[in-house]
Parts: sequence; C-alpha cells; structure tokens
Amino acid sequence: MKFLEENNEQDDLVCVIIPDGIVGDIDDFSNYDPNRIAHYTIKNQQLLLYMTEENRQLALQDFKSMVQAFKEQVDTCEDIEVASYAKFECNDDLTVLDFYMQQADYRSDIFTAIIESTLVIDVLYYQLYAGNIKPCIKVRYFSKDSHTLYETLQFDHT
Repeated sequence: MKFLEENNEQDDLVCVIIPDGIVGDIDDFSNYDPNRIAHYTIKNQQLLLYMTEENRQLALQDFKSMVQAFKEQVDTCEDIEVASYAKFECNDDLTVLDFYMQQADYRSDIFTAIIESTLVIDVLYYQLYAGNIKPCIKVRYFSKDSHTLYETLQFDHT
C-alpha cells in the first residue's frame, strides 16, 4: 500500500493521493468536505488531500459503511430499491463486488444502475483513501438461481 505521510507543512496531517483522471479533472477540484480535508494542493499531476489520520480513518469507515448498508438491505429484502438483488458479496478490500440477480433485471432495472454506480464511486474513494493510487474494482454479476457468472465489469486506473 502506498500511503504518503507529509511532514513538511503540518506534522499531524497525512496525505491522500488522487491521480489526475480518476475523479475528473483535478484542476476543477473544490474542497467538498472542509471539516475533514484541512487543505489540498495539486502537485505532479496528482491531487493531494491533507487531513488528520483520524479523519482519514473516518472517511474509510464512511465509504465502507455505505457498502455494508447496501449488503444489509439486500440481506433483509425490505426495500423495493434492492428487490432485484438476491445476494451481494464483496471482499474485505472492496476490490471485488458480486451481485446475484436475474440477468433480465440487470439489463432493465433502473435502480440497479443508480445503486451500483453509487457503490462503485464509494469503493473507488475507499481504495484511494486506503492508499491505493491505482484503484481497481471488479464487478461481477451472477444468476440469482444457478449462480452462473453472466457479466464482468472492471473499473481501473492505469
């Protein structure tokens, strides 16, 4: 894991590195979370977000909790928004997301497109805040009944 500690400006801040092109044009970045991000700078085509280690850990928990909340919704089957999903699994470092659903729902349910996009964004930020400057997310779709793999998507930054 490449995670950089910066000691030149403020000894108590750590740095999250976001390479250009992952979350858009870094030149257009504005601090959307000033309570967590103390300051930011652009250096060597990378966006550097400075924050305390405590705030970095809180951000990691927030990103991971979104994925966990989705899993709990699928497991309980209480929300109509997740009705197309039979099961959801992911690995601990959030590099693989497995969705179990009917293939017809994969192609037609608009909620799935919105939910999955949001999850992928949260996972992307989780990986960046964890120190992975080359995030990679594999999304796999399995048949609800037979657990046969029918689609794989990969989101990465090389």
